[in-house]
Amino acid sequence: MPTIHHLSPRWPLCEQQKFLTRFSQLIEQGFSLAQALEIMGTLFKQEAIAPFAAHCANGQPFASTLETCHFEKRIVYIVRCGEEAGSLLQGLQKAAEYSEHLIQNKAELSKKLRYPLFLFTLMIGILGIVYLFFFPQLEDFYQSFHIEGDPTLLNGVLLLLGGLLLLIFLLIGSFFLILTSPHRCIPHLLFHFPLLKSLSQHVFSYYFSSQWLIFLNCGLPLKESLFMMRSFENIPFVRHIIDELQQRLENGISLGDLFEKSPYFTAYFKLIMKHALQLAKVHQELKTYSTEEFKRLTQHMNTLFKTIQFIFLALIGLIIVLIYLSLLQPVFQMAELI
Repeated sequence: MPTIHHLSPRWPLCEQQKFLTRFSQLIEQGFSLAQALEIMGTLFKQEAIAPFAAHCANGQPFASTLETCHFEKRIVYIVRCGEEAGSLLQGLQKAAEYSEHLIQNKAELSKKLRYPLFLFTLMIGILGIVYLFFFPQLEDFYQSFHIEGDPTLLNGVLLLLGGLLLLIFLLIGSFFLILTSPHRCIPHLLFHFPLLKSLSQHVFSYYFSSQWLIFLNCGLPLKESLFMMRSFENIPFVRHIIDELQQRLENGISLGDLFEKSPYFTAYFKLIMKHALQLAKVHQELKTYSTEEFKRLTQHMNTLFKTIQFIFLALIGLIIVLIYLSLLQPVFQMAELI
């Protein structure tokens, strides 16, 4: 018996991908829209499929139904381009491929972030336990031996740890502030600050190439696809950068020179685009580049997280050793008296 999926009015991305994949398979096998939707009604709740059946019965575009059901807007656009080109099947297949790729990338990033977040939470927990529970008991422990403890070193390590955690909070907060800032000058700091410049260029080059590729896959010309990116972009600082690129194009700068003189892209991306534009193979090169760049970014993340993991574990180990030495301090003092 097939599994019945319950879908809310705003479909989760994973359910969008399941729907698009199975529906495109049915269309490819020769089923009509009505027949395919009837079959989909056995896999999904009838109230979820009802808008599709109603819209198709009224002769409305399939992409409009996806938009009504709150599908991801790039998915809607891909399907609409397929419909307008006379191939709904091709639009559905490309949308399914795009959603699957998006889900895989999100899952990969989530997997990379899971353990560092666990260590970060563990450090906060240890810090709280030591301050709230261990320190008061340590003071009582010293008094029971009629000695004065000296937790200066342990206090210093805990303050260092607290400062490190605060710094991480501030860095994360600053990153999201930059991403959401409507001011043009603030995001540019990412590409001019020495410690962040290289990472920012790699991240933006990957994001830009993967987003541009979506619209090139829909058959749009190079410049038109670049303009279309702007209307679909939600991140303010990315919109600012695209605005700058568009302004340069309007001023007569060629696409090749556009990337060559831009501070937002890696040298490798600029070189790839220079040769791809000369050979008219932008689509193929962007696809290869975005795939390779994502792998490079995940490798950089692995290296960074291993370093963070080592630092966190070393600090945890240091705290445990200092706690142990604090407990042995009365023994050392009594040994000196003897």
